[in-house]
Amino acid sequence: MESMGVNLYQSFYQTNQVQFLDNICIPFDNTRNEEPNLREYPLFKKVYDLEEDSGNHWGLLSFRFEEKTNLSVKEFKEWIEQNPGYDVYYIDPFLDVSVSYPNLWVQGERWHPGLYTYFKRLVGDTADRVIYHPDDFVTCNFFVGNQKFWMGYFNFVDHIIGLAETDDILKYYMFQHQVKYNGQIVTYFSFIIERLLSLYFYHYRDVSKKKFPIEHDCFKRKYGDLHPQLVNIYKSRL
Repeated sequence: MESMGVNLYQSFYQTNQVQFLDNICIPFDNTRNEEPNLREYPLFKKVYDLEEDSGNHWGLLSFRFEEKTNLSVKEFKEWIEQNPGYDVYYIDPFLDVSVSYPNLWVQGERWHPGLYTYFKRLVGDTADRVIYHPDDFVTCNFFVGNQKFWMGYFNFVDHIIGLAETDDILKYYMFQHQVKYNGQIVTYFSFIIERLLSLYFYHYRDVSKKKFPIEHDCFKRKYGDLHPQLVNIYKSRL
């Protein structure tokens, strides 16, 4: 079996958080947190600078990974290592979303009104015809990729951020529109950035990707008796 290097990072924002990081992961110091409104995106680029010439696959996982996925980081890393040959590996813990909506922008509109207006402004008249493949759905930053993947992803996201700088409506929704979320005031950038990987997958089919199997016990633990039904619907959309 082909061997591959896999480095998983977890960031901490206060020094007392280090003790709660998974021992499988490399601690990443973000105590300065210079651009909090941009969420993890600047951190991805900082880790890229560390890994650029390493030849490794790497990812920056939230310390809430196990809470959201019902899967240990160790199991996730082992699964990646046992399936070499892909540009990017990822898990989407919210199986119900991928079987309930045509894309993450329609889903987002339900919880964050205005996201679909942003999306239509971004892609134009094709917005209503955008239907994701089930494997395109990624609702969390739980992904691990190689240099090819990260460079393509950065180029895609930077292009969209650049568009916002030249369009008042896009700029408003990304950087100015504020809402209260989990006890904090955040801009819609938080909700937009987490949907851009799925949009990247939708547009760029040359990226070889491997999604964590939806039949796994971690999904059974999360969804219980509903799990078989969700799997059947998911597979019917393949």
